[in-house]
Amino acid sequence: NAGPWTEWSDCSSICGGGVTTRSRKVDGMGRCHQPLSELRHCAQAAACDLQDCEWGPWQGWGECTVTCGSGSMRRERMIAKMPRNGGEPCSAETRIDVGVCNEKPCHACIDGVWSNWEEWTACSGTCFPSYRDRSRKVQSPGNDCGQPAAGPEQEY
Repeated sequence: NAGPWTEWSDCSSICGGGVTTRSRKVDGMGRCHQPLSELRHCAQAAACDLQDCEWGPWQGWGECTVTCGSGSMRRERMIAKMPRNGGEPCSAETRIDVGVCNEKPCHACIDGVWSNWEEWTACSGTCFPSYRDRSRKVQSPGNDCGQPAAGPEQEY
């Protein structure tokens, strides 16, 4: 024989639906062919407040990995509110962002430089059409971040 039932337990949820249980023990010795526990659904009067996941704001950028020559910096954000009571999970968004910083070269940029113009050549002939010319050379080509020498190499 089975003994008396215990009182029903509190509902497993404080809002919406849950379950409640009760149990009993076998009285005396021998076999018992009666159920010793029961489970049933319960509903609370208060509806559950759904909370969707929300991302928090971005934190400030961290320090750059280098002082010159192009490095990286990072910032991150955390989840501000976790979903609960069936709320929407967080959207698949970036949690850590990496940006480029200090792109300036570590050395000074030097532009290309022309030499001075050579003297004008003698006239190419004694009658029309004839011409004179002068030229110049690239004295210094500049470095990797500088601009090349620009302009005419020869004038007529």
